[in-house]
Amino acid sequence: EHTGLLRFEATAEAGAQVRFWHRLFREYLAGARLVGGEYQAKVLVERLVREGRILDPFWEDVLRLLPGALASPERAEPYVRALEEAAAHHQGRRGRFLGLAAEGVIENRDLCPGVNTADRAKELAATYEREGAGWPLRDRLLFLEALGRLDAKGGDPRLAAERWVPLGKGTVELEPPEL
Repeated sequence: EHTGLLRFEATAEAGAQVRFWHRLFREYLAGARLVGGEYQAKVLVERLVREGRILDPFWEDVLRLLPGALASPERAEPYVRALEEAAAHHQGRRGRFLGLAAEGVIENRDLCPGVNTADRAKELAATYEREGAGWPLRDRLLFLEALGRLDAKGGDPRLAAERWVPLGKGTVELEPPEL
């Protein structure tokens, strides 16, 4: 408790309960536990899919912090690539897989030096333009947040070009919203 990592809380039913001060530390440790032992990126991603963790929003922070638990570019980058490859086999949830891969890069940039984030952001933006409208809303939100953060200098490449829609002359009457 004196390190600031754990706290002890009194509960009516259990007496005392041990908790982490910050949930992201818990999520990191969960990722480290998932990775433990022999590691192959493709096998890990297949296991995460089989166990339902990829599609479970509760596991998002664990999955984005997982490259940090892998602790080296030689292990982190293959994990990101395995998520991207798995996206091809899960067309209906492709946005989620790609968003989680991009989040893995964002949260662990030092472990993914081989990823050109500006180029990857452009590729992902093009993918979203082609396919994104058909993805579930939660997957789109995860994907678009990652897209906007992936290229720290350029941001979302879709915003680089003006996208104004010309409107003809005329009058528009707006009614005030009901309160």
